[in-house]
Amino acid sequence: ALPIYASILREISEEHNLLPQPPRAKYISKTDELILEDELQRIKLEGNIDVQKFVTGTILAVYGAEDEAGKFQVEDCCLADMPPQQPQAQFDTDRFVLLVSGLGLGSGSGESLLGLQLLLDVVTGQVGEEGEQTSAAQISRVILAGNLLSKSTQ
Repeated sequence: ALPIYASILREISEEHNLLPQPPRAKYISKTDELILEDELQRIKLEGNIDVQKFVTGTILAVYGAEDEAGKFQVEDCCLADMPPQQPQAQFDTDRFVLLVSGLGLGSGSGESLLGLQLLLDVVTGQVGEEGEQTSAAQISRVILAGNLLSKSTQ
């Protein structure tokens, strides 16, 4: 199916002059089992769970109990998912995101405070002409993007 993709089984069969296994039409069967595994133990899953829908490495939460045979009887399960997205507020005017880096805080000298004071003056609209002050009033987020600490503080 993926002729360019490296296959370790194909490489080994070519190196040792073996016939490769024929490609399968399906990779699941009725005899497949689900095993829940963590660092300490493994337990077979049975009950209210569709074995054909899961693959190795699936992150899954299961609810149920272990039976006398040592198998976990699943009553319910859920997959890891993203939380529902909250609707964003709609603005009538443009909003800006301010990216800040290179403040050099913690140097012990007054130089580090100069950058911080300039940042505060820009965000609060106390510097620049009227157009720049209007833009500063429309800053909705400030992202501190790196190099915040001085070399002596790092």
